[in-house]
Amino acid sequence: MERKPLVYHDLNLRFAAYQASGDTSSYKVWVEGDTPNGATMRPDDAAVATYDAGMFWADVVAHSGGLLGNLEQRRIERDDLFKLGRLLTDMALPAGRVRDLFNENLISLKTGEALRLRLHIDPVALTGLPWEYMALPQTSGEPQDTDFFALHREISIVRTDTVETATRTLPDRDAAQIVGVLSSPSDQRELDVESDKAGLENAIQDLNEAAGHQLINLRWAARPATRETVRDALSPGADIFHFAGHALFEPLSHEGKIVLERADHTSDFYSGSQLAALLAGLGVRLALLGACDTGRRDGQNVWSGVAPALTAHKIPAVIGNQFRIKDESAILLASALYPLLLSGYAIDEALCVARQVIYQQKTLMGRDWGVPVLYLNDKTGILFPRPAATLESGPANGPFIRVINAFGTVAGKVTGAVIENMRTGRIDVNTTVEDVKAGGDVIGVTFRGGGS
Repeated sequence: MERKPLVYHDLNLRFAAYQASGDTSSYKVWVEGDTPNGATMRPDDAAVATYDAGMFWADVVAHSGGLLGNLEQRRIERDDLFKLGRLLTDMALPAGRVRDLFNENLISLKTGEALRLRLHIDPVALTGLPWEYMALPQTSGEPQDTDFFALHREISIVRTDTVETATRTLPDRDAAQIVGVLSSPSDQRELDVESDKAGLENAIQDLNEAAGHQLINLRWAARPATRETVRDALSPGADIFHFAGHALFEPLSHEGKIVLERADHTSDFYSGSQLAALLAGLGVRLALLGACDTGRRDGQNVWSGVAPALTAHKIPAVIGNQFRIKDESAILLASALYPLLLSGYAIDEALCVARQVIYQQKTLMGRDWGVPVLYLNDKTGILFPRPAATLESGPANGPFIRVINAFGTVAGKVTGAVIENMRTGRIDVNTTVEDVKAGGDVIGVTFRGGGS
């Protein structure tokens, strides 16, 4: 039986009243509004926390070296990664009333419920910190990988800005529309965008087959991916905008840009504000920016990155990357995210599953599991509710089961799913294996007691 989607409850954290003072600054943080368990906290009782840039960077001016510089360059040691996680948690959930409310609401969750930490960060200086790496020890003893909130199924971390996004109704059409853009200009580092294309197409095909009818249509912008071909692909409307390619952050202009292609296949730098203007009004509910640095901000202009620019134009959800992400991790992200998202799961849960798939493949120190940043202004996080009713009861001829597995190196025998006494229904087993050693064996599905 397919497990039911989690129901997320918001715990709103407000960061405000920033006071700069040299390398060490102060700010206030409190839990805003009612908590899931009914408790409240007054802004007058806000905790006063400190931000010491020197704890994160060796060079606080150039933002290089130190914990964050090493994390970005994939040179961070395991102990330092946990140190970074604790520092971030102490800043977001300082000891006292704020930490107590978090723990109380986490403990009070019932089966099938989860806690969504909505970060309302007013001080621009704090927006560039990688809050997705927050960690808090769950037990005494040695640190565990599961100390990191982003690897917890019951905890979601989202960025929510000070703009309000009205709930959007889904257009009256039979299938969700994804518009994909692949861009790898000849004068940039070559990207394996064709693998990204194949991974996305396979994931969509699996979901359509499991549902028994066409739930999703995928439309690609023609190559080269120029401004014109992207506009043409989007003109009929879209629910999801998927971009695979390069992006950059320009410190001088304080602006994030994706890199499209010109007619001669060279780079065309397309700003986040231009992309936002293009997508606005088309009904796009999610923009997934499978590129490097698309989720980053400069600590000066709050809408400087690509993802924040889209959020400012009231797109309900945007996923961008705050550091460089490996091509294979970007493929895993999309292929694991979309099937659940388009089946009626909250984007939080779909992203958590995708993070887990990346973590299983690349390990904790691969750090790509924490790179995606979710900007969410939608209240429930369920961006595509219609398929949920279709898949909750399964196809007419029996139950619907989905299993997602990810393995690094297989030396023995691995079975994606073992099904007992299933006479009718549909099964979707997605098993990803990085390497199979000599003598290793991978089996998709094994039936016991009958099945087909």
